[in-house]
Amino acid sequence: MSKFTVYFVRHGLTTSNEKGLLCGSTDALVSEQGRRELHELKRLYSYPEVDHLYASPAIRCRETAAILYPGMEPELVENFWEYRFGELENRPASEIMEGAAGKKWLEQAPDLGFPGVADVAGAQADDADPVAGGPVDPVF
Repeated sequence: MSKFTVYFVRHGLTTSNEKGLLCGSTDALVSEQGRRELHELKRLYSYPEVDHLYASPAIRCRETAAILYPGMEPELVENFWEYRFGELENRPASEIMEGAAGKKWLEQAPDLGFPGVADVAGAQADDADPVAGGPVDPVF
């Protein structure tokens, strides 16, 4: 059985992050500050060399990959989109954190739900892992 190492890198700071907005399925850009921070992190730290690069189709993820791994074209994986916040998408994060949904979010409650998203687990993952091909176990 062959072994491989998987590294996960979060995208750079976005314009939505700076405004405190819930941004899961919205295609927000990496902000100027986020780009500066990514370049600084790349200067300070040695990111691992990789044979394959996978990314969400979100522009923030593709921008981050281009900064951290210039010259590598990521394979875009549709299932790598972030959390879908339904009707709360692009609303202030404080709206969820101050209410019952925020408490469930912090507790990782299995019955967590957002208005406009019928099935949170189903909205987050399909039946198979897009890279390894096995079943997906969503973790909340």
